[in-house]
Amino acid sequence: MSSILLQPSNMRSHVLTHRLIWPGLLLLVALIGAARFAYLNEQDYAWGMDGYYYAAQVNSFRTKGRFFSPDSSPVLYGMVLCSYIFDDIVQANKFCAAFL
Repeated sequence: MSSILLQPSNMRSHVLTHRLIWPGLLLLVALIGAARFAYLNEQDYAWGMDGYYYAAQVNSFRTKGRFFSPDSSPVLYGMVLCSYIFDDIVQANKFCAAFL
């Protein structure tokens, strides 16, 4: 049984499988994230009960250099980074939420 696993043809297919898995997974994550971002972007307003809380936190960090709430989530730092890419903070937060 172990001699079958060590044959070169099986090793090549194993390596090929591993080389195809990661790009496939990254493509799947990108497609799902893009679909979620398109769904969230159907409306101009922030989604959820705390959507504007995150926008206010990001705005506070960009204007004052700190979050107004001391117990802020680590996700907010990613949202701050996205806010420099997008013109609209709410849209930047939607982008980050789509890929979480």
